[in-house]
Amino acid sequence: MRNFKEFIDEKIAVSFVDENERDLFLKKCHENKLKCFYGCASYLKRFDASDAITMNFNGEHLLQHSSTEFYESEGYDIVPAAEFLTQSTPTIEIFQSKQTVVCLKKQDGKVVAVGKAKCNPEDEFDFKIGSDLAYSRMNSDEWKRNNPESQKMHELGKLVFEGLAKRLAAANSNIPFLNDAIKRAGEVESGRMKKEVTETLPNTKTLKNGMKIRKQDRYEVGDKVKFFKKIDGRKQLHSGEVGEVIETRGGHCKLKFNGGVDSYFYGSFRIKGKVIQ
Repeated sequence: MRNFKEFIDEKIAVSFVDENERDLFLKKCHENKLKCFYGCASYLKRFDASDAITMNFNGEHLLQHSSTEFYESEGYDIVPAAEFLTQSTPTIEIFQSKQTVVCLKKQDGKVVAVGKAKCNPEDEFDFKIGSDLAYSRMNSDEWKRNNPESQKMHELGKLVFEGLAKRLAAANSNIPFLNDAIKRAGEVESGRMKKEVTETLPNTKTLKNGMKIRKQDRYEVGDKVKFFKKIDGRKQLHSGEVGEVIETRGGHCKLKFNGGVDSYFYGSFRIKGKVIQ
């Protein structure tokens, strides 16, 4: 596996076999805080995966894209993205530390997940049982790290469950029509959860007029979207208006406004966000 610093510092253009590989590489660029002319690295998802991506072309400290043929003519080495993305086989380490069993998962020398099982002072220590528990908790920790938004949903669901449990405990669990009570309580809690989830989604904000919007890299047909009032300090066509996406092309959107359909395809940098409420 190549060191990612080579891509940043050397005269290298990275090529891709498909969109999935390109998106994985751009995610790595984002993690390394690399930017393109339009902002975050993910903007380059709008361009064809057959293009290569390079850094520091003509001395500019920015991600840029063009054909592999062009970069070859400029003296760049064309390197497959797989050489930057391929990881070593992960290793699992399980060991005892006093009355605790620790399970570590490592990838490329870094700890990527941890699980621990501490023996209750009243129980007899058993390394096998502790190992099984620590391994299971390590897998759970890995899932949480890789799925932060799903974890957030799980935590909200747990709060809902605890709320229902308290309601049922306050009532007599043997009362008639218990199922109806559970159903009604569930409807109330799910409504609250929907509100909480909406408000905790990333890139979501509430405007002064009460409208809730969410900034996205891509928008789909049928989405209602809000335009920026100004870009680079200047008003644009349809500034501040809400339009509906009626067609998409390479990450750009054709929109319908109150005044009719605009024939121009707009990039997401012109759009403040999707209207979600």
